[in-house]
Amino acid sequence: MLIRGYEMPPNLAKRTPQETVQATNIASAQKGAVAARALPSGDVVVTFKDEVTRDWHRKDTAWIRGAFGGQAKEAKRTVAILIKGLRKADLQGVTEEDLVEELGLESVDKVKIRLPSTPEYTRATVFLALTDQEEARKACDNGLIWRAQIFHCEPYSAMLEAVQCYKCWQWGHTQRFCRKDPLCPKCGTQAHGPGGREGERLIRE
Repeated sequence: MLIRGYEMPPNLAKRTPQETVQATNIASAQKGAVAARALPSGDVVVTFKDEVTRDWHRKDTAWIRGAFGGQAKEAKRTVAILIKGLRKADLQGVTEEDLVEELGLESVDKVKIRLPSTPEYTRATVFLALTDQEEARKACDNGLIWRAQIFHCEPYSAMLEAVQCYKCWQWGHTQRFCRKDPLCPKCGTQAHGPGGREGERLIRE
């Protein structure tokens, strides 16, 4: 089971896997947790000894709050989609909660309005994670209506987003996780100039 760990108290977020398993079994009347793994997102995967024990814990979820704090809950399997082409001006003052309510969707687990940072771009996208696969399919097949406008939707996967490193300038990772030597984006040789950033200035000219 995947436990959503946002806003988890620091003392709980820093627990070892053994401590997490122990806390889960203490909070559960059924017990049966055998392993735990913390994800970079802050969520925690808890593994149970068999499917029967896992299914019991999915039905009776009171143990989640006891083991992970009052804000924690099970993260459902979701299907991600993008709503494309919303006008930035129409979204001014609209909260993500308001947007979901106006769209009339019933299975939204996450929502994120993505406003472009470039001023001349006038259109935005909205990321939605839905727990109902059929509702996600209908949105992609038929579009979604919002304020008398119909918007195209498409399936989304983070794996399909182009990611480029601004240290070695290769694709597939970011500068934060790059272990390669810095390169100049202009000439492709070793980074040069003040702080190794001269090539970045040149490529913008």
